[in-house]
Amino acid sequence: MNEREFHQQTIRGLIQTTVNRTHLDLERRGLIPVGTPIDWTNIRVLIQGIEILFTQQIQSEGERIAIRNLAIEIRTKLDHFTAVIQNFDN
Repeated sequence: MNEREFHQQTIRGLIQTTVNRTHLDLERRGLIPVGTPIDWTNIRVLIQGIEILFTQQIQSEGERIAIRNLAIEIRTKLDHFTAVIQNFDN
């Protein structure tokens, strides 16, 4: 594994860890039912987004677009929370 692959896998792991910990916290607070699954299938778009990010020059328009697209993809993974949280605004 080269340095680039290591960093890409690290970013993917951090995203998954963040979503999983948020999910567990919401379960503990009783805001979502215990055992509500997180769908980690079809994360190809997320993986591709991370790969694209690594091909862009730092502080370039391409980097900004890649980061924006990754944020959108992460939000779509979090959408399952809004379906089960009864009072999401609170």
